[in-house]
Amino acid sequence: GVADWTLALIGKETFTTRTAEDGLFAFAGIPTGTYLLCEAFAESWMQTTPHYLPLCPNGTVGYQVVFRDGNPTTIEKTFGNFELFSIKGKIFSDTNNDGAQGTATADPALPGTEVRLSLQGGATLPYCESGYEAFPAVMLNGSCVVVTNEAGNYAFINLGAGTYVVNALKQRGWQLTYPNKKKTIDIRTEQQ
Repeated sequence: GVADWTLALIGKETFTTRTAEDGLFAFAGIPTGTYLLCEAFAESWMQTTPHYLPLCPNGTVGYQVVFRDGNPTTIEKTFGNFELFSIKGKIFSDTNNDGAQGTATADPALPGTEVRLSLQGGATLPYCESGYEAFPAVMLNGSCVVVTNEAGNYAFINLGAGTYVVNALKQRGWQLTYPNKKKTIDIRTEQQ
């Protein structure tokens, strides 16, 4: 589980708590009533469970729970979250053909190079975002395409689980030295 995650019971009053080291949480002294159990929205995380309504005020999905006066109540509800990730890299001119970038003068950056991110098997990416505001990402035939910045850097951010293929689009007169083929990255979910 994930520690220190905020949860709220929202009804006539709102009660909050935080998860323990093991991800478990508890509320005490809750008056009789029907509540919406919600988790806080966390930047760079994606909620995976629960899947359906009710919607919480912050846009996450929660659970409707009922507390009855005088009876100790145990309600077991699970929230699943996946930490989004980024794929970042650099494109440079490998003048000595060793597959590694030496000094900036010996192996200069290649700004303006297109880099493509796709899902293995040709499925359409559901989302596309660049890590550099000045160099926005573009969806093209189900793939995400970014252009390297002035330092030759590229970044695809806020990605979910999947098997991704990254490749630099060859420019006329250039040969790829590393990796010598498309790079495949497999990211799997683990519920937290």
